Amino acid sequence: MRSIIFQNNGATNAIRVGGAELTSTTGYVLAKTGGSLSVVTDVYFAALNEWFAYGTAGDILDILWIT
Repeated sequence: MRSIIFQNNGATNAIRVGGAELTSTTGYVLAKTGGSLSVVTDVYFAALNEWFAYGTAGDILDILWIT
């Protein structure tokens, strides 16, 4: 099992994360004060290069990759 955790550590803006189709209006919204998304997968080929983030300059996005 693999786990990917995305956490917004910025204090001013929400950040969106998602797949290749991500835009400013689609994807998972991480709230501006510590919003997070945890994804658990048993797919062996799941990788960080399949995820994208949409935000503004100065946003802080923490990514924790657990294998």
